[in-house]
Amino acid sequence: QQEIARLLLPVVDGVRSTARRLARTEGLRVAGAMQMQAHEQLGDLVIGYTVNATLDVNTRPEHRARDQTEYYKRPTAGQKGLAEMPRPPMEADGSVAWNCRCFVTPILSED
Repeated sequence: QQEIARLLLPVVDGVRSTARRLARTEGLRVAGAMQMQAHEQLGDLVIGYTVNATLDVNTRPEHRARDQTEYYKRPTAGQKGLAEMPRPPMEADGSVAWNCRCFVTPILSED
C-alpha cells in the first residue's frame, strides 16, 4: 500500500493523506474480492455472508449499525439477499466507503 500511495502522489497533487486513503481503500477492495472468490469455491457449503464492522471510536454509525448483518444467497422471509449486501469497501449501491474497515465472513450450511 505504501508503494501504491507513493505512485499516486502526482495524481493527487502531492496530498499524502489522499494518496494513502486511496491506496488503503483499494487494497481492501482487492483483498475482499479475492476472499469472496475463495469463499465461492466452497460451492453450496456457503449459504450467505455476514458483514462485520471493526468496532471502535472511528467506526461510522451506519457501519456500526450493520455489524453482524446477514445476507443470504436464497433468502427466506425476513432475510436479506446478496443484492442488498455491501462488499466492503463498496456499499451495496456501488458507492465507495473510503477508509471502511468492515469485512465479510461466510455463513456455512449446517448440512
